[in-house]
Amino acid sequence: MIMKAFVVLMSLLVLGCGSEKAEKCEKYTDMEIKCGGYPASEVEMTRKMATGFCLEALGGEDLLNLKPEIACAQTHKDCSGYESCQTAAEAP
Repeated sequence: MIMKAFVVLMSLLVLGCGSEKAEKCEKYTDMEIKCGGYPASEVEMTRKMATGFCLEALGGEDLLNLKPEIACAQTHKDCSGYESCQTAAEAP
């Protein structure tokens, strides 16, 4: 029941966001799925959660410090570039 409510909430957030944020989050989510090594059974759930966290980060509350990862996803198309960008962004 909680997961169903979460999915509905995330769907509403996606529909209510501007296209620029949605596009950025789509690229971020695609790279997370492509490079994250998630089992096939978890891909759809991961996609919804990553999209929700991304929209929240771009909307102001970046509690997970995702903005550097979201930026990396915008500039890389392969996993090695995406992962090296993430590592560089996490460095102090």
